[in-house]
Amino acid sequence: MLALSNQPDKAKYAVIEMPGGLDAIDNIPPGIPIFAVVTAVMSFPELKVIHTHNGVKVMNPEKIIEELSGIMPAQPNDDFDLFFDEPVPQEQKNDAFTGSEDQPDKFNLAPRQQKEIMHEPVIDYPVRKNYLSRPSTKAKVIISFSADTGIGKTTVASNLGCYAAKLGIKDPVVVDFDLGVGNLDVAVGMVNEQDRQKLMDKKVLPSGGSWATVIDWRNHAGTLKQNTLKHHSGFYVLPSYNQEGIDEISPSEAQELIDILSETYGLVVIDMGHRASEPHARMALEMADTVILVAGQTQKTLARITDFLKQSGGPKNNMQLLFNMVDPLKRYDPSQVAEKLGFKSYHEIHMDGKSSVAAERRRKLFVELNGSTAGEELKKFAHTILPVDDYPETEETKSSILTGLNPFNKLSKIFKRRD
Repeated sequence: MLALSNQPDKAKYAVIEMPGGLDAIDNIPPGIPIFAVVTAVMSFPELKVIHTHNGVKVMNPEKIIEELSGIMPAQPNDDFDLFFDEPVPQEQKNDAFTGSEDQPDKFNLAPRQQKEIMHEPVIDYPVRKNYLSRPSTKAKVIISFSADTGIGKTTVASNLGCYAAKLGIKDPVVVDFDLGVGNLDVAVGMVNEQDRQKLMDKKVLPSGGSWATVIDWRNHAGTLKQNTLKHHSGFYVLPSYNQEGIDEISPSEAQELIDILSETYGLVVIDMGHRASEPHARMALEMADTVILVAGQTQKTLARITDFLKQSGGPKNNMQLLFNMVDPLKRYDPSQVAEKLGFKSYHEIHMDGKSSVAAERRRKLFVELNGSTAGEELKKFAHTILPVDDYPETEETKSSILTGLNPFNKLSKIFKRRD
């Protein structure tokens, strides 16, 4: 267990175990960042403090070790120290993340440039794992995120889950993290829009008779897969609505849920809300293996993505930029936008009104429709992030997918609107 010295007023950071650390949090002087290690279920008062305290950040031990790797070594006259109550062998040395030296940001920590900023050697802290750590054997976690509404992040997430099932990835699950306002289960045609308790397709009824949601999944913890809605194509859906009116979860609950999902299912795709500043969203973004930034071609959308990237410290290696519903005649060209946002590569899904009408009428997803341009482009994009072989390109799909070789796109750029 990590512990503090008896003089916390000299500390640069504080590490506290929860539950049971409320008194310790109160004794930490203002301005000192606090890392909370959650090792068991917390009480409501503890959850409230963790959720509202400006200086507390919930992390697992591995992340804390990465954070603390950037701290300058204690001086001989410095009484503050961090220690473990048992010796633990060092497993590996990772690049740490830290904010400013005096007051790191609560959630957004830019990659540490240790030599240029700190000018100090890195302390090698020992690493030990507990149930909060995500070993490499767990399923991949993908997030579909957009900084604005109506861009198509739910469409991207649901089609990824559907195509993963069609490719043979065992039991993929799509999770609605747009708490309170999400409609993933409605969007994929599984439940009635007016009454979320009525199924449109009786074949998807879970064996338990009722189905789990992001809010009440603990009630089905022992039989989660048996009590999760299953789409006719083979992927599972965990919606976010709740009849009791609860529309938020704590960061630790989000972390526990993602860990359990990645242990239970073969792939986890999270349909994230556009409010990235929410604590549960920050936790999910930290845990994701891949973050898909779904972008549009409007000035409002691009401004919000720019703001998100600034708060996140710029594009990360695990981020993929995807332009959805691309219209060649619109003012903003994806290649120019990608360059301004700092991305060396990007992907496109073109506007496909015909497929949209057909999908809605037949209650199918784009990747289920034969001859769908959007469906083929989604499939090709999926092969860049899913653990499967390369996309089998055919003559029929080349012209719709390889936009750079499409002569219509070249003509559209000549006659592009400039207003």
